[in-house]
Amino acid sequence: MRIFVIFDMDGTLYDLYAPFAEAVRQCLKEETPPDDVLKQIFAASRRYSDELRGQGVNDAEQLVRQRSRLAFSDFGQPLSEAQSIELQRAYASAQAHLRMEPAMRNLLACLREAGAQLALLSNGDARHQREKARQLGADAYIPVQRQFFSGMIHRDKPDPALFRWVEEQLQVAQGDVIWYVGDSYEADVIGAHDAGWRSIWSQAYLPQKQLSVNGTIDRVAVDLDELREQLIAVLKGEEWDEMCRKR
Repeated sequence: MRIFVIFDMDGTLYDLYAPFAEAVRQCLKEETPPDDVLKQIFAASRRYSDELRGQGVNDAEQLVRQRSRLAFSDFGQPLSEAQSIELQRAYASAQAHLRMEPAMRNLLACLREAGAQLALLSNGDARHQREKARQLGADAYIPVQRQFFSGMIHRDKPDPALFRWVEEQLQVAQGDVIWYVGDSYEADVIGAHDAGWRSIWSQAYLPQKQLSVNGTIDRVAVDLDELREQLIAVLKGEEWDEMCRKR
């Protein structure tokens, strides 16, 4: 039996809110909403992102502009077309300097050394997402041939067809176990459940934690320390646990 641990990327391997907040402050300056409101706008933009993808909006630049205008309008601060373009460009610039936290790098290294089969599955345009994965340094832990993006087959999470396709690429056999780690309840947790995978809902980088949901859920991790503990429980390996504690 092999244990696959497959990660989402945006909002899971790195803090997606940080580049968003940086871009907003750069563009709106003194008109930037208070931090608590900005976090709600960010959460709304993430929801709109999934909705827009479902409507066929896949161009990365167009997606950022549309979801930003929708999210800000919900909170009584509509953006002009010029502002949405400026925000999209500032956001792209901030994402050019993405880095994973040392704790996440350490976790991936421990998983790899423990023999877990690591992979990546993210929604989005393949070229754009592949470049982000490279900038993050994901290649050091997850082979490029095990990095999968929905744009490769034009099916987005939570479509079970995308998960099935990943299984085929990884040559998952009967008896193998797949755990999926992601930050979106709708796209990641529900998508994994419908595909017969197990899931860990990572809220480490969610500005607003959501601890109660209606539906099936395997595990929840509210920060990176808890995510690590959840994965220790999944692998059930004392040797792996001890090895990671020495890092």
